[in-house]
Amino acid sequence: MDELLERVLILRYGLDGDVPLTLQEVATRLGTTREQVRELEERALRESPTLPEPRRPVRRPYSQRDLLETPAGAEFRRRARLAYLRREHGELDEEE
Repeated sequence: MDELLERVLILRYGLDGDVPLTLQEVATRLGTTREQVRELEERALRESPTLPEPRRPVRRPYSQRDLLETPAGAEFRRRARLAYLRREHGELDEEE
């Protein structure tokens, strides 16, 4: 197997014991695009008949906006809104 294909699989599935990376993270490390990494991954999987059971990459938030879309982020937004309303309009009931 080509060294580049092997590297893509190692990074993508965490075969070196590291955390599996997303397509974008692998592309950034290799200086290429996500689509090229996806194609390399597909080719490597076709060419490698015996691979250990891979761990799928875990999507991690990349931006503050992504973090705010989590359940914890929803609670943060709710509390921030209440704090803003309290500052602007005085004390408010917790239910508002």
